[in-house]
Amino acid sequence: MDLVLRALIAFYKMLGLAIGTHPLRYLSVTLVASLLLLGGLYKIKLSDDVRAGYSKEGSRSIGERNTYCEFFNCSSPVYATTIVGTAFDGRSMIRQKHLEDFLVVVGLALNNVTTVVRGYPFAFNNLTNHASLSLQVLRLFLDGVKEQNEREASGLEHNPHIILDYPFTHYYGQKIPMWNTLYGVTRTENENATGGNHLERVEYISVVFLVERGDEETFTAVKRIEVLLFDLLTPGHQSDLVKFEVLGDEVVNREVLRGARGSVFYFLIGLVLLIIFVTVTVVDWRLGFGALNRFSLLLVSTSIFSPLLAATAVFGLLSALGQPVNSMMCVMPFLLLGIGVDDAFLMIYGWRKLDGSGLTPAERLSRTLQDVGPSITITSLTNVLAFSVGAVSSSPAIRAFCICTTMALVLDFILEIALFGAVVAVTCSERHGTDFVPNKSTRSHRFLRVYCKLLVSWPVRLATVVFLMALWSVSTMGVLKLESKFSPDKTFDTRSRLVESFAVLKQVYTDHENTLVIVNRPPRMEDKEDVALFRAAVHDMRTFSGACSSASLTSVWLEDYILFDKEVRDSVALFSSNNTDSLSYDNVPEFLEASAAYNHMVHWYLDDDGVVVVKSFSMYMCGSGSQSWADRAHQLSEYRAIVDRYPSFNMSAFLFDSTIFDMILSTASVTLQSTIVTLVSMVIICLLFIPHFGYVAVATGSIVSMILAVVGFLSWWNCDMDIITMVDILMAVGFTVDFTAHVTYHYSKTGEGGGARKEERLYSAFKSVGYPMIQAGFSTALCVVPFLFYDVYMYTTFAKTIFLTVGAGRQLEPGVPFDFQHYFLLDN
Repeated sequence: MDLVLRALIAFYKMLGLAIGTHPLRYLSVTLVASLLLLGGLYKIKLSDDVRAGYSKEGSRSIGERNTYCEFFNCSSPVYATTIVGTAFDGRSMIRQKHLEDFLVVVGLALNNVTTVVRGYPFAFNNLTNHASLSLQVLRLFLDGVKEQNEREASGLEHNPHIILDYPFTHYYGQKIPMWNTLYGVTRTENENATGGNHLERVEYISVVFLVERGDEETFTAVKRIEVLLFDLLTPGHQSDLVKFEVLGDEVVNREVLRGARGSVFYFLIGLVLLIIFVTVTVVDWRLGFGALNRFSLLLVSTSIFSPLLAATAVFGLLSALGQPVNSMMCVMPFLLLGIGVDDAFLMIYGWRKLDGSGLTPAERLSRTLQDVGPSITITSLTNVLAFSVGAVSSSPAIRAFCICTTMALVLDFILEIALFGAVVAVTCSERHGTDFVPNKSTRSHRFLRVYCKLLVSWPVRLATVVFLMALWSVSTMGVLKLESKFSPDKTFDTRSRLVESFAVLKQVYTDHENTLVIVNRPPRMEDKEDVALFRAAVHDMRTFSGACSSASLTSVWLEDYILFDKEVRDSVALFSSNNTDSLSYDNVPEFLEASAAYNHMVHWYLDDDGVVVVKSFSMYMCGSGSQSWADRAHQLSEYRAIVDRYPSFNMSAFLFDSTIFDMILSTASVTLQSTIVTLVSMVIICLLFIPHFGYVAVATGSIVSMILAVVGFLSWWNCDMDIITMVDILMAVGFTVDFTAHVTYHYSKTGEGGGARKEERLYSAFKSVGYPMIQAGFSTALCVVPFLFYDVYMYTTFAKTIFLTVGAGRQLEPGVPFDFQHYFLLDN
């Protein structure tokens, strides 16, 4: 036997004797230490950040956001709150009264919804609003609507200086872009039908408060105002005409935390089911109701209490250190229950196999730990490793979850051996009369022998190969159809008011979305090839698969400027013979004075010789048809690809949601990478404890088979490849290692002396761990059953993963199991 394994068995021999001799000492020490950690719970803080928490640190979006702030001279990062207005009657939003109501509420949001910062009233209007142009546009548009309506009511012709149109409205010579505020636009075919209004219908009006976050206290106030707005603008509360939707990170975060709090009810139901199941299966009912005494009840409660104590103690420690608990960390106790109760079942079963042996409690616990301790150690180490790999994730929320789970797994391992082991020694000793000497020729043992004989027969092996081929085929098809999708509404209850808000937002983005492109090295106007190259870049952005059909929905100031510059040069040519045909930036000041809408989009200065130098500028590109956040993410990747094809202009594409898009785009690769690294690391650990490469190779193949089945069937079960599924896959890897490690370890152990037939070794392995693993599988599944009825994607996906993992890994008897290690293990 391998040296590491020998040392581990020797360690458990001594530890079992120590715990069995002084069980109360170990009980008191572990309980006192755990209770001290629980003291930190008084500082517990539930906090979630769907954007920053699940965004990949160091991603491209971070650089793009920095470029945006440099261009607009932000003193701190920007934060967005969106207000969308729709008409209650389902008709157009550009009717005068509807427009007035919308702008009144927007004004209320800017000025009248306040909180207190450093003792003074604080509103959105106290901060720089980088989207304030949208409000100016809407006010001018409303002025135009009013004037044309008044002239029409007075029987006068429409004002020719006001043309209400889309994508540009013309107001006394000013060309005003409307594509950032009006959505779902239908233009009238007869442009003179309504005077100066060429718009028949507008479904949505949207305004974004893009404000600078400021210091921490100011940022807290900004988030508080957003929540106040959401609560204030309930349907019909502020207007009988306009229905308002308020969307922003803090509103979403609050709903996510509500979902986490709502999970407590389902957790309690699952806990009750678990307690009932453990009581029924652990208590030896062959002794009658007398078996249901204080000692057996203590054993049942401690098997569940140990993992829960580990989970809450870790929450207490993290809270004491100032680490908030996010919604994803709330699933950790369920994970720990599955693993902890699994270990408890193994220890109870190992103890009861020694009934009637005549050993003292200390000797009996020593023998029990020698038997099950190494396999518990293997599974604990591999689980810790699985989540340690996730702990180096660049996503803060995933990293916090994995660190929390890793710590809880370590503490649970200690409590299972020390605390639960001590309870087993106290409650199950022969002096309490709760043990029962089993009949070695029971029907279950006879069935197990028949089962093992069937497993090694060639017809069953052949049927298993056929079954596995079908399973792998179906699973692979499921994996191939997985799509990288994520949207914030997956993190909260489907009955939330925000669901409807996101549905409205989806329609807005389906209509069109404008991507800001910042050009940090403008084309050299005197260089025709450079200008032509820039025009080619603009053309690519206007014609890729997701671009808007109309080029008029984009805003490229340089195109208008080139026309303006040509007109100026043509005018000069009438009075001067020194005119030149070459383009230049000389007329930029005059152009911007005539086109005020472009003022904030161009950065220029006069050099020492008085020559106009354009340092950088921005432009808006239009994409449409985005049915989901994944579609929007892929559109951004298209813009990035185009920007990368023209590196000489040093361009950067910016969308406020790009941090979430980066997460969507990288989830599949990060999941695959994490899974591979975890599997390789697990192989190394298993080799330390299972001294046979063939066994480890087959166990690894079994794990891969189960993971393929779990991921494939998650896809068929309406789950997407998103950050939530990624965490569940990491969790499934840890669970599947439990299944294979226990069986492989006990199978290899029975063949140490050589000569044992494969059938006998299977029988010995199943007899040692088969029943407790079935117990653990059912108990874990029962615990999460209630979450299948909880309308939060995060929790239903977790429950689905548990069910699939249990189904794929714990079907040891009877029937054909998913993992194939039992059929192809070779004799020594």
